[in-house]
Parts: sequence; C-alpha cells; structure tokens
Amino acid sequence: MKITHECIPCFARQAFDAAAVAELTDAHREKLVRRVLNYVASADWNCPSPILGREIQRFLKEASGLTDPYASQKQHQTRTALALLPRMNQMVSDSATPFVEAVRFSIAGNAIDLGSAGHVNTDVSDSFASSISTPLPPATLAAARELEAEVRNADTVLFLTDNCGEVIFDRPLMNLIGRKKLVVGMRGLPTINDATIHDARMCDFPDDYRIISNGSDIPGTWLPECDQNFRDIFEEADVVIAKGQGNYETLSDSNRSIYFLLLVKCPAIAKNTGCEPGTYFMKKAG
Repeated sequence: MKITHECIPCFARQAFDAAAVAELTDAHREKLVRRVLNYVASADWNCPSPILGREIQRFLKEASGLTDPYASQKQHQTRTALALLPRMNQMVSDSATPFVEAVRFSIAGNAIDLGSAGHVNTDVSDSFASSISTPLPPATLAAARELEAEVRNADTVLFLTDNCGEVIFDRPLMNLIGRKKLVVGMRGLPTINDATIHDARMCDFPDDYRIISNGSDIPGTWLPECDQNFRDIFEEADVVIAKGQGNYETLSDSNRSIYFLLLVKCPAIAKNTGCEPGTYFMKKAG
C-alpha cells in the first residue's frame, strides 16, 4: 500500500509527538521537526508509509540519544494489559464462540497505538472496556470463522504482532491457535511502541512459545528488509495472521494469503479497506 496524500500530515504529527515523548528542548524539537519535514518532502512516496515512519523514529533516536524512546510507555501498557489478561481468558472460555471472542479482543488491542492519531486509546483499560461492547461487523465475523477453520487444519501458524500492550490482547487468540503450531513474529529493533523480540520477556510469554524476530526496525513487515529465517517461515507457514495498520500497509500487496486484523484508524486505511474509521476489520487477502 503506497503513501497517500492523507499520510503527509500524519508524518508531521508523528514528529511532534515523538519530540514530546523524548522530552526534547524547544530548540531540539524544532530541529527534529524541520529534519522530518525536509525528509518527507524529498522522499520517494511510492512505498508504504511505515518505511518513512522508520526514518522518523531513527531521527528521534539520534536527537534524544535513546535506543528505545518509548520504553516507559511500552512497560506501562504491558503491565496494565497483563493485569487484564485473566479476565480476557475467562471471558473467552465462557463464550459460546471462544475463537470469535478472542478475535474481538485481539482487534480491540490494536487501539493501543502511539504512532496513529485517530481512534487510538493509549489507556489500556479503556481498550478492554470498549472491546466488551463492540460487536464485530458481519464481514469480520465471517473472516474469523474462516480463520478458525483454517487454523484447525494447519501445522504452522505465523502470528505477526504489532504494539506492546496489544500483544497481551492477542494472547487468548494465540492460546486457541495452540503453542505447538504457533510462531510469533516480532520486530527486530525498537520502533514507536511496537513489540520487539527483546520485549518478549516483559510480555510474559511462556517458555514454550516459539518467538522469532523479523530483523527490522520498520513499524510493519517489509519483507525486503526482513532476515532470511523470517522470510522462510513467512513463505512456508500454512496460515499467516498480521496485526495492525503497519503490517497491513506493508503486506496487503503480498502474493501470499494473509489474514489481516486491525482497527481502522486513519483516512488512508479507511479508503483502502472501504471501512469507516473505528471499524473492527478482519479480512483474508492474497
């Protein structure tokens, strides 16, 4: 999915938000924002927006001197979500349709996003509360049932994660998929509040989960920059599940079949999916 005109103001907002996260001085904030604006103006827009988003995060790391500027936010979101996990597991267990209930929690967790502007909820408890009362659209419900059938017959399911905190909302669905067939793919290096391979321990994954790094710091899954082991598993997995807008933007044109799960949060994604912002979206593509 290529950059659209709606993405450009978002890059500028990301620069301002990133400067605030790192608590830069006014002078350093202005320098960062000007650098981002100059970069975006001269960059190639015939690529997915997470590629430019990665450069903004690299500029932030250089300006702040921090390797993971969002570390404290990631820790807080993860701790809060972990406290809610027993309730999510119980609600899934009590549901007449456990798999569908787990899908709903997984999509709801996508609201925990520090890179988007619209329909996000950095308060993890609020994301949990909204998930309880939000029904799945008919198309998403049908896709969830299709995924359940495919998972049942699969030997290997690759689950591409997105943000910290959100990863905990994915856990009931991961448990239903089954640890023997599940491979969890995470970012290779810090970028916004995305979950990295180094965050896996903080996310309290049981030891028998198979977790791999994609080797990249792009806030998505841009296969040309992922390492060979990750690409091999991506191609060989019977089922691929991709969470979040960044994974959708970088993988929606892929030749292989992928289940995308996300909360529609911006005009560009809304236009591409044909869904209103705020929609719980799930679709098999490819």
